[in-house]
Amino acid sequence: KYNRGRIIQGQWVFGAIERISRRIFVIPIKNRSAATLFTIIQKYVAPGTIIHSYCWKGYNSLNELNYIHQTVNHSQNFVN
Repeated sequence: KYNRGRIIQGQWVFGAIERISRRIFVIPIKNRSAATLFTIIQKYVAPGTIIHSYCWKGYNSLNELNYIHQTVNHSQNFVN
């Protein structure tokens, strides 16, 4: 699970969508570490914004950075 033990070919990207205006941004990233993602979030997302993400522990500090973080656990919330 989570591609451990094998190399994934291609470019990682990080993106977001503003729900009301539907504006988006997508940025190529070198890795998906918490430090990399937080740098991008702090540059492009206003403090106080509600951020919806999946339950990856790397996002756990978003509340400390003045964002409202809400999560979706796909293994618990998936409807077949």
